Amino acid sequence: MRRHLGLILSAFLVVAAAAASAQTHPALKEAALPPLLPVALLAEGDAQTRSSFQIAPDGRSIAWLQRVGGRRQVHLTPIEGGDPIVIRMARDVGAFQ
Repeated sequence: MRRHLGLILSAFLVVAAAAASAQTHPALKEAALPPLLPVALLAEGDAQTRSSFQIAPDGRSIAWLQRVGGRRQVHLTPIEGGDPIVIRMARDVGAFQ
C-alpha cells in the first residue's frame, strides 16, 4: 500500500510540475496563478491512516480524515503552515465537507 501511495504521489508531482511549467496558452502568460500546494501537507505522518483530503473553498486550509484513538477524525490545518486542529467526534467520521 505504501509503495502505491508513493507511486501516486510521484505521478501527481510530475503532472503538477508539467502543468506549472507548461503555461503556453496566451491567456496564461500574464496570469497570476496561485501558489502550489506544499506536498508536505499530504505526505507528513502515517500515510496509511490519512484519507479524503479537501481544500477549503477559500484556499486557506486543507482538511483530511485520520485515525486518532481508533476513530477517524477530521484534521484541519492552514496551508501556509501551523499545527493541525483535530475536530474530535464521539463516533467515526465517514465523510465531511
